[in-house]
Amino acid sequence: MVTSEKEKKIFIYDTENEISSYQNDAKDVLADYVSGSTVYLLSKGAGNTKTTRILREKQNVDKLKSFLTKKHYDVAYKFAKNEKFSDEILADISRNSGDYHYSKVTSRCIIHSRECIRKLWQIIRTQ
Repeated sequence: MVTSEKEKKIFIYDTENEISSYQNDAKDVLADYVSGSTVYLLSKGAGNTKTTRILREKQNVDKLKSFLTKKHYDVAYKFAKNEKFSDEILADISRNSGDYHYSKVTSRCIIHSRECIRKLWQIIRTQ
C-alpha cells in the first residue's frame, strides 16, 4: 500500500499480477494498519469523530469474475495462470476472449471484408 502525502490518495497494487487493486482519496485518513490481506484505515469523520474503514481482499474466484465481467481477458488469463487455476479455466478464458474479439471484428467486417480476414487471421495466430 502506498500513501501519497501530496495528493492524499491510497493505492494498493498487486505486484505479481501487475494490477491496481484499490485506489481512492485519502484526505481524511489519519492512520493505516495492514494485517494479512486486510487493510484498516482510521479516518476523520464529521466533527471530532473517527471512523474505521476495512478493506478486505476478495476471493480469487470473485477477482476472476470481475475481470471477465469487465472483458479484461488478458488480465484474467494472467491472473488465473499466476494463481494456478486449472487448464480448463484458462482455456475457457481464451475461448471467451476469442469470441469477444471475433464478434468485434465481424461486426466491422461487413464493410471491410479484406481487412476482416487479416484481423481474424491475426486473432487466430495469437490464441
